[in-house]
Amino acid sequence: MRLINKFPDPPNKDVGEGLNTAFDAMKKLQLKEPIIVELNHSVMVNIRHEKLASPEQMIMDYLRLNLEITNRIVRGLSGIGSENKVKTIFQGLMRRGQIERVPEKKGNLAAYRLTEAGRRSLEEYGGN
Repeated sequence: MRLINKFPDPPNKDVGEGLNTAFDAMKKLQLKEPIIVELNHSVMVNIRHEKLASPEQMIMDYLRLNLEITNRIVRGLSGIGSENKVKTIFQGLMRRGQIERVPEKKGNLAAYRLTEAGRRSLEEYGGN
């Protein structure tokens, strides 16, 4: 990295920026986060080319352990930047009877929870 920075107009300005760029690209591609291991005198970065779970599966996995989920939480977990895209995913899960809106939470506080059918499907397919 130090050698590259000596070139005119280097692609990365600071040492370590290359990793940040790679990590950002992985997030945009919805790949699993890299594994960083500190060794005695070095650091090993394992970059896996493995897709994250689908957004639907992320939502269901989150609701396995939590009472409700919001659009903001899904965007944070999945790396999806669009509120509307997440809303569409919620609508699909509601059409399939897996989740429902929490009635008392509206607007930007809107939240979703498992339905009884959603809870049963989690139990049937590796749930609690």
